Amino acid sequence: MSMPKPVPLPSSVSTPAPIRASWTAVLKDARNDWPYILVLCQGFIMCLGTFVPPTYLQLYAETHGTSKQASFYALAVLNFSGVFGRIVPNYLADKFGALGFAMLGAGTPQGVFPFAIFYGFFFGGTNGMYLPLINSLSTGSADHLKRCGISLIPPAVAALIGLPITGAILGPDFIWWRGILFASMSMLIATILVIIAKILFDRRNAAAKQSEKLTNSPNPILHIKDEVQ
Repeated sequence: MSMPKPVPLPSSVSTPAPIRASWTAVLKDARNDWPYILVLCQGFIMCLGTFVPPTYLQLYAETHGTSKQASFYALAVLNFSGVFGRIVPNYLADKFGALGFAMLGAGTPQGVFPFAIFYGFFFGGTNGMYLPLINSLSTGSADHLKRCGISLIPPAVAALIGLPITGAILGPDFIWWRGILFASMSMLIATILVIIAKILFDRRNAAAKQSEKLTNSPNPILHIKDEVQ
């Protein structure tokens, strides 16, 4: 048996390249998109404090009497819990900011491991939701891929400066409540910004649907004229 040979396509047939908007057009489109801008601010403020527990948890536990081995495994547990936080639907991520205060009770092995599990889960979930959130806000825009790229700049800058700021707040004497308060407040403010962005986004969608409904509905005056004629 002989297999049929595939018919070669003409060399002139080619897939058209997608039309990409310029960076200027993308920035112009985004500057009036308040839900998008608020989420960018949220990403910046969140990353100022969200990396404080993963960075300082081990040192915090050791300075409060926890053994080096237990504090080391607590950090591993925190990172491992983040894997599930990125997979499991985290609709409770809007309550993430309040968990930062729980680090005050992580000075013993009985406190450090529960904190590592819960914080790691929501830490992974919050970071994993950022780009999908930006993508949902950018649907139908000039170029949502470039908007997603722009959205990575604020968290990147905040991640670079957040830990040095926290170190300066802690000071040489490691006044832990100051650093924990800074991290917790940054997460709380970020949560508030996300809630405001969602409210504005829902209002905009509702207004767009109402406008579309009015546009597609028949004109009752024209309908009456047709019946009279």
